Amino acid sequence: MKPDRAGQAWLDALPDPTIAIDDDGRLEWGNQAAIDMFGWRLTDFVGRSVFDLIHPDDLHFALMSLESVQSKSVGSLIEVRVETAFGWKLVECIGANRLGQRGVDTIIITLRDLTARRRWEVAQSDDAIFRAVVHNAASLLMLVRSDGVIQSISGAVTRLLGRDPEHMEGMALLDLICPEDRRNFNLAVQESQAVPAGEQEPVTVEAGLLDGDGRVIPFELTLVDMATDPTVDGIVVSAHNITKLRSFQRALADLARKDPLTLLPNRTAVDDRLEAILARRTSVAVAFVDLNGFKALNDRHGHHFGDLVLRSVAERLVTTVRTSDLVARYGGDEFVVIADDLDEGVRIDRRLMAAMAEPMIVGDREIVVEASVGVTYTKPGDTVTSVLIRADQAMYGIKPSRHLHRAAG
Repeated sequence: MKPDRAGQAWLDALPDPTIAIDDDGRLEWGNQAAIDMFGWRLTDFVGRSVFDLIHPDDLHFALMSLESVQSKSVGSLIEVRVETAFGWKLVECIGANRLGQRGVDTIIITLRDLTARRRWEVAQSDDAIFRAVVHNAASLLMLVRSDGVIQSISGAVTRLLGRDPEHMEGMALLDLICPEDRRNFNLAVQESQAVPAGEQEPVTVEAGLLDGDGRVIPFELTLVDMATDPTVDGIVVSAHNITKLRSFQRALADLARKDPLTLLPNRTAVDDRLEAILARRTSVAVAFVDLNGFKALNDRHGHHFGDLVLRSVAERLVTTVRTSDLVARYGGDEFVVIADDLDEGVRIDRRLMAAMAEPMIVGDREIVVEASVGVTYTKPGDTVTSVLIRADQAMYGIKPSRHLHRAAG
């Protein structure tokens, strides 16, 4: 609702820019100071969204503040960058919710241009630079009281977690941490509080933080207890998003368990799978597969062709068993298969040898890669070593003096 002529005269006499918006953020009116600061004519802008003027990096913060002020009579002071006819300006603004109030029915926002003041501060000290760094830092910074309640939090929480800083102040930090990591976080808090006064030794802990949609995002939190410092009187917490680091660590761990030539799981993966099976006390078949005459083939056709053969064998073995079974390259021309035995009445060793007896195309050659397969079953009292030794012995017990040969035709 627009003010009458007398009301507009009073508003124009105010030294601070003042505007009114509806609940969607569209401009309804503004005083002379606002017109002077933005450098536009009021009639050209009425009805447009004021969010068109806000810096893209501050837009999410401003939108959340608009939503927040509608649930109270007066909002909190925020700082945002706005576009004017004279360039970007930093303004401090506060909103008063008068929606539904007779004769007003609008949200009134008072602004104050901080640009000149901050320039003076930068010229005199580093305070403004520090504040800008904190607000725009990639890390989230919090001041937490000794009882775990968030006293203040940096604007990075909006970018990193999609949360309104105002809503988080007064919230228990523990509520921001996913349930499974709360115990470790509490231990880290206790450790930080046990550091002797004056040393300010940081304590680091990894924990998942809940974003505005309830999703868990991995962070590394560093805690410094400064409760004895009267200017701080709390725990300083910095949190850094480690999503990319976790992905990199998982990729490295996955590479450490794979054979680089065939991309099958390697010996480490075999040992880990068997340890898990033995711990569950379940019985599975463990097959040792050895290629007959592979060394002679390497000598005849070269190592590059031998590598192609190993890759083809890996593909053949994988397609022979179920997706839940493990096929691994154990080393050289040896493979290991861990599987529940087949229910169709065909033993896993016979099925593997039958599959390997089928010709395969390697490069421009059609060959048959014969294999010897030894099978054992896990049983109580087994170790990883004992199971693999039995499978190896079973394989060598039936291994004939065969060679890889070119298939007929």
